[in-house]
Amino acid sequence: MSQLKAHHQQRITNNKQPVARLLTPPGRGGIAVIHLTGPGAVEALRRVFRPLPSHADAAPRTLQLGRIMGEDGAVLDEAVVCSTPEGIEINIHGGPQVVRSTLERLGRCGARVAAAPVCEGGGFPPAHPQLHNPAVGHELLQALSGVQSPLAVAALTHQWSAGVSRLASQALARVSAAEAPGISQSDLADTFRRAARAWPRMARLLTPAEVVIVGPPNAGKSTLTNALVGRAVSIVHERAGTTRDWVRELALIDQAPVYLTDTAGLWQQAEGIDAEAVARARRCAEQADVILLTEGADGEEFVFPSWLDGQCVIAVRTKADLLAKVRSSAIEESPRKAFRGLCPNAEKIPQALTVSALTGEGLPKLRRAILRRLGLEGFDPTEPMAFTPRQAGLLERAAQALDEGSAARMAQQLGELMAGQTG
Repeated sequence: MSQLKAHHQQRITNNKQPVARLLTPPGRGGIAVIHLTGPGAVEALRRVFRPLPSHADAAPRTLQLGRIMGEDGAVLDEAVVCSTPEGIEINIHGGPQVVRSTLERLGRCGARVAAAPVCEGGGFPPAHPQLHNPAVGHELLQALSGVQSPLAVAALTHQWSAGVSRLASQALARVSAAEAPGISQSDLADTFRRAARAWPRMARLLTPAEVVIVGPPNAGKSTLTNALVGRAVSIVHERAGTTRDWVRELALIDQAPVYLTDTAGLWQQAEGIDAEAVARARRCAEQADVILLTEGADGEEFVFPSWLDGQCVIAVRTKADLLAKVRSSAIEESPRKAFRGLCPNAEKIPQALTVSALTGEGLPKLRRAILRRLGLEGFDPTEPMAFTPRQAGLLERAAQALDEGSAARMAQQLGELMAGQTG
């Protein structure tokens, strides 16, 4: 009787424990995701996770950047945490030692460490515990290996644990419950299309854009590069011509990844090695998604090379801290007059942005302008969004089926989206 009572008591205790479960495949990887659920999950997280001061107060469904701390106060790893109604997702680096140390730490803080779910043959089933979405899960695992930012991780994992998976699952449930006649077909079709047409934005997030800084010598290009990257990657010197070859580095622009390239100054009459440096700068610019065109030293007018595409350009005045009249209308006016006659697309270039890489003045506005040009301004990772062309095509066809009044064909498309070929 005492053994039965002890077993019953143990079951009650386990039911009150938070559960920590590794969702990503065991072994070495770029990122590991731990799902913390159940009563006491928030308290367990509080004991192991220290958010950065700038992320201390986070609303639900927003990302918190911080560190996983050991019992001795040592940092075990950097982490990105997101709280959802389904639990807490902890994103850490995917090394086996980091994963093992984090799970053990959660275990010592009261969490029950559950074994990762396995399927027949020992493989990893990439379906969410509450959603039958193995096809989405497989695509998630394929995409995660190449992501470059916490925002991309959040967007992908949310489409698997909610997002596009939940959208399809709920629509399928309504059809199964014989509620198809009650579906607002127009609204649902529009929702499918929005999710499908978000694929280019997701693609931009998953494959970082190329942002290239060009301009004359000594225009502050390297200083601006270092400010946007967040560390010194380019040599800065008051002497013009310090940068001879391009320097390319990954930067996070409000958590969106871009490859930022600093280039040599554009000399009008460059010769020898300077001519080669200018040629390399031009090749970089011609392949850019966004070009930051800096003004000349001492507030000279912008010089717009005829080979630049004006539609890709953001004009930047880089030395606000040195310009005595930075607030005057003369400084804030559009550079179009200087461009007219040199570039057929000059009229499409917006006002020049005045920034100081040294003081930080204007940098938030410049970051927003870059994101706007890339279609990532106001990006919400919790919205339903296709993150593969396959998903986008199936969602478009599901919307078309609704337009034609065929709930059955809509269900077929959504079933394939979630679970793969339905036969």
